[in-house]
Amino acid sequence: MCGRYSLDVSPDALPDKFGEQHLKVDQIERTEHANPRYNIGPAQYAPVYYFTVSGAGDSMDNIKRHIRYMKWGLIPFWTKDLKSFKAYSTFNAKLEAINEGSRLWSTVRSKHRCVVPIQGYYEWLQGATKKPYFIKRKDNKLMYLAGMYSITKFKKEKHHAGEDDDDGKEFEFIDSYTIVTGPAPKNMKWLHNRMPVVLEPGSKEFNSWLNPRIQEWTKELSDCLKPFEKDSLTFYPVNPDVGKISSEGEYLTEPYEVKSETSNQVDILSMLSPKKKADRTTDESNAGKDSPVKTGVKTEKSDLANNDFDDSSKSQVKTEESLNGKKIPATHSPSKFSYVSMKSKDSATPASSPSRKRSIPPDGSPKRRKKSTTKDADKHPKLDFFKNVKVEKAQKPKAEK
Repeated sequence: MCGRYSLDVSPDALPDKFGEQHLKVDQIERTEHANPRYNIGPAQYAPVYYFTVSGAGDSMDNIKRHIRYMKWGLIPFWTKDLKSFKAYSTFNAKLEAINEGSRLWSTVRSKHRCVVPIQGYYEWLQGATKKPYFIKRKDNKLMYLAGMYSITKFKKEKHHAGEDDDDGKEFEFIDSYTIVTGPAPKNMKWLHNRMPVVLEPGSKEFNSWLNPRIQEWTKELSDCLKPFEKDSLTFYPVNPDVGKISSEGEYLTEPYEVKSETSNQVDILSMLSPKKKADRTTDESNAGKDSPVKTGVKTEKSDLANNDFDDSSKSQVKTEESLNGKKIPATHSPSKFSYVSMKSKDSATPASSPSRKRSIPPDGSPKRRKKSTTKDADKHPKLDFFKNVKVEKAQKPKAEK
């Protein structure tokens, strides 16, 4: 499909651009609508190229070549209310529908064929994150897409009662166009299964499609709408800003480095699952340091907020917000670690042992205790700590002479 393209060329410069590919221009019309842009979208004005017959005979001198600025999104001739018409429904025309002779396209396919000059068009690669690509010619010359146009007459609306039109006319004509799309060639299906029909200037298909003397839909015209198999196009990723119709600038058509999406990903499942004992020791030794989990969440949430294209970004942000409301176990949050006593076994007192006071007899010798068994000694090696300690009898100080 084709819903956005680039043509930042002024009306004065267009004839020279056409001349690079040996195409002549006899007349440029409706330039008051000209708005050269790198980001043209439906319902905006852009130039189309078409031929008319100015006289009798088969001579090429009787053919007039036009560039005319028209509105993108073909308006059928039976449209009554211009305000209610949605240009987004007719900016592309499927060649299958054209060949079948649908009512919408049968009125223009025979007599109102044109080509749409572009510098390149944008296409989005579908996935978790939509990535825009820019497709253009390798030689940077203009591309020409098969199109059809319509000139529709509308009654002018007066802004105030009794107000006269500046030109004195009761009706106005609005020119509009559509771009023909078809199946993509093999080398482009990885990007999208459809693409605009590209016509090569000077080719048989190009000349037949624009021939104003062909007034009936024939197999010759149908054969013009084939996938573009030539290896003259190039493509590369571009800035996601092109997704916003208000974005504008040459940078939209320049190659854009796609950053890795895995560098800032947060492993949410690892945050919620219990850790192994071996990991807990490492976590406890890192107690008091900045939490890598917190840092990752902040970075990911910032990336998701700038992610304009990711349909799944909403659910990811929702997941991040729900995590903030949950209480994460202490084993997973270094800032909530409970510190464990690191005293050695030699100095620690068993929690089950009550504190006891030792009484020393008047004679100064420590009170003998029952000899502990080997089993008890293994359990409590500190019980015989005072066993061999000598306590000398305190002497009274001598009186001074």
